[in-house]
Amino acid sequence: MRLLALVLFLVPLSGCVDPPAEASLTIDFNGQGHDPDTWTLTVGFDPSHRPALLEYDGRDVEHPDHYTVHDLMVQWSEDEGVPVQTGYFDGIGFSLDAIDGVAGDFSDGACWFWSLSIDGEASEVGMGEVEVRDGTAVAWTYTDCS
Repeated sequence: MRLLALVLFLVPLSGCVDPPAEASLTIDFNGQGHDPDTWTLTVGFDPSHRPALLEYDGRDVEHPDHYTVHDLMVQWSEDEGVPVQTGYFDGIGFSLDAIDGVAGDFSDGACWFWSLSIDGEASEVGMGEVEVRDGTAVAWTYTDCS
């Protein structure tokens, strides 16, 4: 009887869970020897989850109250097993340092970095600030700044 009561209680609740949101993620390696050169993916996410939260511990910065590009990249990396490296600069915030071994390069006159665009527009803030909502288009492009 208790099992029946539990089932009758849980069945209506199963319809109360919001479906996960989705964002598109494009990664353009810009001809730097990665095959394929451009990845276009769909990443499902829970907007209330904060996968990057552990990277904020021990720093003088709080995670925003919203799901960020930083969260999306940490989640995607963990879900798909693709290595993503981030960095942190005091006063500036978090940066994307490398995706699948392709890292920013500022040595010997080189100038390459990962630039962020949101919904087709260059981001004016870092990945730790940009809010990701259902349908957001996130793009990372390996960019030559020399």
